[in-house]
Amino acid sequence: SLYFHDFAILPQSGTPGRYGIHFDLTTSPVYYSMVERVNIGTLGSYGIYLTNPTLTNGFFLNTIQNNWVISNGIRLNRAGDTVQILHNRIEGSNCGIDVDFVSGAALLLVKDNNIVTSGGAICVGASAVSLRIVNNEVETLAGCTGSNGAIIDIAGTVGAPAVHTLIDGNSIQVLSANSNENGIRVNYANDTEIVNNYFS
Repeated sequence: SLYFHDFAILPQSGTPGRYGIHFDLTTSPVYYSMVERVNIGTLGSYGIYLTNPTLTNGFFLNTIQNNWVISNGIRLNRAGDTVQILHNRIEGSNCGIDVDFVSGAALLLVKDNNIVTSGGAICVGASAVSLRIVNNEVETLAGCTGSNGAIIDIAGTVGAPAVHTLIDGNSIQVLSANSNENGIRVNYANDTEIVNNYFS
């Protein structure tokens, strides 16, 4: 397990590094980890990034919570079971939270985050099971890439639909007066509930 807490990663000059925190699962899994009360400034790419080339369930039982700022968002490639993203300020030019899963992975909880971006808020790829997107405050200039302009995009596929999804109590505001974004898009899903969301 890893515990990252109470520090800042801020660019000083020149060309900033690629990621603030990079979970690289090329050789071993990461589980029971936590990123908490961290400030990640604007670097070359995502604030938090996961690389998982081959592991079946390499990133599981992990929490990202109570962070002051995560600039340029969170990107998790091939996440595993029980990932929680809670009470964070997420901002920048990328999609705020962009996650896809290994086959059969279950439970992603995205709750009580403040997401202010120019590239969409929450994008979840194929194979999502027990997905909960609850009580997030979203302000964005554009939708997620490749999602027909959706600010929250659940991108299931024919062979790997999203299963048992709840999108509840989110506040979604589009900051661009000329935008044509969709608020929520669900593509190939079973057992989906969308309730109590506010669109300005």
